[in-house]
Amino acid sequence: MTIAQNYTGGDVYPLEFMLESKDSADKGMAMIGLSVNTKTNELTVNLDVDMTGTTAKMDLKVTPSDKKVNITAPTGANLLPMS
Repeated sequence: MTIAQNYTGGDVYPLEFMLESKDSADKGMAMIGLSVNTKTNELTVNLDVDMTGTTAKMDLKVTPSDKKVNITAPTGANLLPMS
């Protein structure tokens, strides 16, 4: 297991978690990377998994906004009452 914070200056603060297995049944690695840009307030998340029989990759960026969010239920959806 590795935890790294490879900050080299500037407004972006990265953090990485990595798991690596050399076991023949579950050989491979899984990595989650997070970074915060303190100037733009953006959050970036990266996921990279390459284990025996499983491969996944995801890149996600969350950017702040002051725009109104509109949500519409899909046609035929059964809405549950909130308590």
